[in-house]
Amino acid sequence: MLKVITSSRLFKSVAVYTVINFLNKVFPFLLLPLFTRELSLNDYGIYSLVKALTNVLIPVIGFNVSEAVIRNFYNFERKQFGNFITSALFIMTLICTFCLILVFFIPQDIFERMFDLKSNYILIAMLISYFTAINNIERGLLRCENRNKVFAILVLSQTITFFISVLILNYTNLLSLQNIVLMELISFSLFGFISLGLLKKKYNLGVLPNWVFIKSILSYSFPLVLNSLLAYLFALSDRFLISNRIDNSAVALYSATFQIVSILQILAVSFNGAWVPYVFKYLADENVNTLALNKKRYSLMIGFLLIGILYYFLLSRYLVKILGNKYEGSDSLIIWMILSNILQAFYWIYSPIIQFFKKNWLLVYSSLPAVIFSLIMNFAYLSDKGIVFAAQVNTVSWLIIFSITFFSSNYLFNKRI
Repeated sequence: MLKVITSSRLFKSVAVYTVINFLNKVFPFLLLPLFTRELSLNDYGIYSLVKALTNVLIPVIGFNVSEAVIRNFYNFERKQFGNFITSALFIMTLICTFCLILVFFIPQDIFERMFDLKSNYILIAMLISYFTAINNIERGLLRCENRNKVFAILVLSQTITFFISVLILNYTNLLSLQNIVLMELISFSLFGFISLGLLKKKYNLGVLPNWVFIKSILSYSFPLVLNSLLAYLFALSDRFLISNRIDNSAVALYSATFQIVSILQILAVSFNGAWVPYVFKYLADENVNTLALNKKRYSLMIGFLLIGILYYFLLSRYLVKILGNKYEGSDSLIIWMILSNILQAFYWIYSPIIQFFKKNWLLVYSSLPAVIFSLIMNFAYLSDKGIVFAAQVNTVSWLIIFSITFFSSNYLFNKRI
């Protein structure tokens, strides 16, 4: 089994992205104890809500066009592909502009009354989502091009820029919730423009979109947007429900623990970055080796499970020491959050097969029951049962999504054979 994994090009790509993502996670990990100690529980809870809102808005504003771009990387000549990217960027810019205008027509205090979240934070989350979507296009293409050095430079430089800016704020006694969010916007926008410049240089981007490409992108991405929204709704709606039904201090406990546990996603995200183009290229070959692909899938699942078990025993001893005494009791969340991360990694193993066959609505169908389950359970019982219950609901939700995706992808794969 080990030989099957380590001898492949996939393993080498995963290893590269693992190192890059590990280094990329080190800096936020180092900032976490600073944030949890210097910010009040309420302010850290608000910061967590801004981060959650940003993640929810990425598939809305970005419209998952990066997935459509990556999917068509092997289908077009460079000039045509540049026009395809231009059309994708046009869609994103139009949606972002509409969302920004919409915020100005919404009563300014509505989010503050519900979540203690000011409207300027909503606008910042939208802009960060927009520049993140641009970065996702360029970095997705760098993975397809196997340009790992450029990928590493872009990813790490952005993180280091934010890291240094926060340290400067702390050194000058200017560290506050507002300044942290502002520095995050500056770092994302800076590298968003850098990614845009690289795309223009490589693919000679134009100004006018191609309406045929726009139709193709919308058709491909719309189910992915719905799927991503549904996934984020159940994965992140718990923060907003915790804020609304309990308070932002509880959000801080929940989110800080989740961020520590999400270090486990370093391997999963790295794997997904290499796995998606690998599966697309693999399935494009008419002579697919079914046995080899199955061995890789099951081997990776076993690997993720073992890593999760080891991480649980390590983190259960040191979580409160990392976060500080204000976060006493958050260790009861660890096991459920680790299980959620493992199930999410399992989902990423099988979902690219569905995307390759352009049956993206199946991903929506797998997410919908999980979202309904999550929202109903949290809305009905969260106030009485607390944040551990929210973590348990999240775990069951990921189990629902993975189970449906597992059977759907296997059906498509076996039907192709």
